[in-house]
Amino acid sequence: MTLGPSPAADPSVRLSSARAGVLACLTEQGTAMKVKEIAAASGQHPNTVREHLDALVAEGLVEVAPTDPQGRGRPALSYRLVGEVGAPGLAEYRQLIAILAAYLRRTAPDPAAAAFEAGAEWGSAGSSALLPWLAQLGFAPRENEDGSLLLTRCPVLGAARADREIVCGIHRGAMSAKTGTEVALEPFVADGCRVSFPRD
Repeated sequence: MTLGPSPAADPSVRLSSARAGVLACLTEQGTAMKVKEIAAASGQHPNTVREHLDALVAEGLVEVAPTDPQGRGRPALSYRLVGEVGAPGLAEYRQLIAILAAYLRRTAPDPAAAAFEAGAEWGSAGSSALLPWLAQLGFAPRENEDGSLLLTRCPVLGAARADREIVCGIHRGAMSAKTGTEVALEPFVADGCRVSFPRD
């Protein structure tokens, strides 16, 4: 299974508000959830949640997670975001990115430009260099022979697939601020996301 962002799903897919609510529940929780738990958290009927989950699985945003059998009968299914691994503070980061992306999409005259600017402010606020910063966030960057980077993991993969333009734009703005030059970001290439730097 590919560890980094996968190109199989359509990252430009737009979600209905109800379906986005199901995805937001999984994003906020940061762990696998059962249908009843998602229904309670999202305020939707379990049958409706099942329909949304089936669609999110088909879109490559959510995967079925195995559960330990309890008693007789078939074990209940649980669901989690594709490719995202839990870590301390990561659930809050996922939630913040998802909320910020939705806010910029809803309110900014030019959401892509606003995402880049927001990322640039974020990148300017910290003092760490680019590679340690990316590693700390969970991107697992790998240096390529041509001087580019490959981000082999994405800590907010579900949000990036739901709105690549905004989420990846935030990260591109932050990396540009970290390096002092506007970087190019190619999301969802073979084994991750490629970051390229201007040649001198």
